[in-house]
Amino acid sequence: MLTSYNKFKSLIDGPEGFSNSFFDDMKKSFNADLEQSAQNNFYASLGFDAVVIHNFKRIITTFDLNKYYYDTEIGNSFIHKLRHLSLKLIVPIDKLLQENNNIGVLKDSSNMEGLKELAMILDNVRGKWDMFLDQVKNTINEAANLTVKNAVVNKLEIVNSLKIEDPNQQCVDVQGINNKLCDLKRELLQLFISVKDKVLALVRDVVKK
Repeated sequence: MLTSYNKFKSLIDGPEGFSNSFFDDMKKSFNADLEQSAQNNFYASLGFDAVVIHNFKRIITTFDLNKYYYDTEIGNSFIHKLRHLSLKLIVPIDKLLQENNNIGVLKDSSNMEGLKELAMILDNVRGKWDMFLDQVKNTINEAANLTVKNAVVNKLEIVNSLKIEDPNQQCVDVQGINNKLCDLKRELLQLFISVKDKVLALVRDVVKK
């Protein structure tokens, strides 16, 4: 289980030595500041992928956003939309495992079957998150190749329209087109419930003893 947890944790922490100038560049260009924890969430939401981060920076700087960086759908608001992806979909799982030293309590569990099931759920989260990231990254990479601002905004709408914490969001639009990103978001929200139920059950079992 700990192996699966450590692999899951890497989705949030990123690769060792990761560094990127994105927020330094945003500060220079737009005098925009974002606290460190929010920066980490932003990078996690892009899989710490330097190419995607560069392409997103190119989207912002391609257009003259100096006057309306904080009003545009491409600038500040979209950065916050992106950071909330990891903040709401995978960070809560880590918080659950860390709070009350749950991860430490689980080390004392003798329920090998239960721990194996938890490991499988965490592995499933990683798989779904990777699929989710692929959708997000492909959207940004495709948007970076567009030269008309409205076309970029329309391309990014698939991400912007996500109601991140709403498990009941309809994932099919009026034209009957399914939003795969929305489907994956719902699956990740459901997986959090599965992790929570399993963790709390295992912890209760240890505490009883």
